[in-house]
Amino acid sequence: YESSVNAVSINQAMVSFEVHDSWFKKQYFGGGESRCFILKVDDVIAGYCRFDFNKDGKNDFCISIALRPKFRGIGLGQKLLSESMAMAGSDKIFIASIFKNNPASLKLFQKNGFELTSEDKKQYYLRR
Repeated sequence: YESSVNAVSINQAMVSFEVHDSWFKKQYFGGGESRCFILKVDDVIAGYCRFDFNKDGKNDFCISIALRPKFRGIGLGQKLLSESMAMAGSDKIFIASIFKNNPASLKLFQKNGFELTSEDKKQYYLRR
């Protein structure tokens, strides 16, 4: 659990490890289209980049990316996002929802070619 990551997540509710572990295994190892890439620095997990397949027929992927605080601000988010998208495939459509109180994330996605498609009071919605 990382409180700074949870604070900018869409679902901020606490869940038990068992519930999360079960969901994670089904989501990423259950034979579906979703993918999760892990960034390790010196054998320490520094962050992840998830691509959750949108099952409503739009054939796109919702992105979730997070870095541990000590690995932020040194370009690893850029590397993780760009390389994860390359591994996921250039033929994919990627979408992201970013809370307006997270300007670093907005900048990261815009640097990676995402364009703002809409916004509401709390979030920006981007697509690439």
